[in-house]
Amino acid sequence: MSYLISELLTFNSGSELYRYSGKLPNTLVGKTFSQAVATLANRHILPLGIEIEYSQDLQTILSGDVLHSIKEGEGNKVIVVNPQGNYMLQEKDVLFLIAESEPHGLMKGMSR
Repeated sequence: MSYLISELLTFNSGSELYRYSGKLPNTLVGKTFSQAVATLANRHILPLGIEIEYSQDLQTILSGDVLHSIKEGEGNKVIVVNPQGNYMLQEKDVLFLIAESEPHGLMKGMSR
């Protein structure tokens, strides 16, 4: 485990952790997290979690998940690691990813 975590956190070579805050492509919008994992796996990208705007509906949809609150600007956002609920990704959601290189380039070519 320590080698795995070290590899992801050192940013020397190989896969790294990224926060993708760009507009999500249409091929991901409206999909559950597990569907997005399957879609991105074909591009050698592994989603770890999402950052989304908090709402009571969200609390219901992700009732089995831990919502980690973050206060950023005027929004009320939460981070959910490996969400198990049926939340459908939205264009403005932020993804946390493991990838070989900057995900902006890796997302190119996916439908917008």
